[in-house]
Amino acid sequence: MKLRRTLASLAFTCGMLLVSQVPATAAPSPDVVNGAVEKTTKNVSSACLEAVAKGKGVGAAPKQTACEVTTTSKTSEARRVTAADIKADASLKSADRTEMVQALSYGAIYSKHFSWFTTGGGYTVTHNGTFYYNGWKAWATTPYAAYGGSHYCFVNYAFMVSINTQQCYETGNDFERDFYFQWQVAWPAAPPYFGLSYTVSHWGSVYANGTTS
Repeated sequence: MKLRRTLASLAFTCGMLLVSQVPATAAPSPDVVNGAVEKTTKNVSSACLEAVAKGKGVGAAPKQTACEVTTTSKTSEARRVTAADIKADASLKSADRTEMVQALSYGAIYSKHFSWFTTGGGYTVTHNGTFYYNGWKAWATTPYAAYGGSHYCFVNYAFMVSINTQQCYETGNDFERDFYFQWQVAWPAAPPYFGLSYTVSHWGSVYANGTTS
């Protein structure tokens, strides 16, 4: 009986030693979110209200109508990057393929498309792009593991109003990437807003677990 217990104890100890020697791989965080998301928010531009308060236009038109802004955020479902994708990508160099395959060996990599639409009086602007994430890192315009995303800012339409894009850039850290878009709204010196002019901006963020805000 003592011999059996001794052998069983040795077997358990050896098993634990073997398990402890297996290197852990960096898998995606358990809270990785891969589904599509759409959200709309409405608010009033503080910059517009400040311009109105300083007497820059609007006239008899309602202030609330002039300064209302609606923002819609859309994020696509995730697309998982596969070894077949890497092999089929003619733009990748041999060294890039090796780097990407190695990155996949540490955990799944996903990509998503994001869009933020902002609609004000007489116009809609957008900044959108693609980002990659793996549960512990998010990236877009700066490539990682030979893959890079994107970020673009543009005017969808403008009716009777002039929209000038001023800034469009990305910043942040490994877990969170932040995207900034700034534009100027300028109405002509005529109804309905009599020369009203102000600057609007929007921040959007993406995260290593695939969520956006």
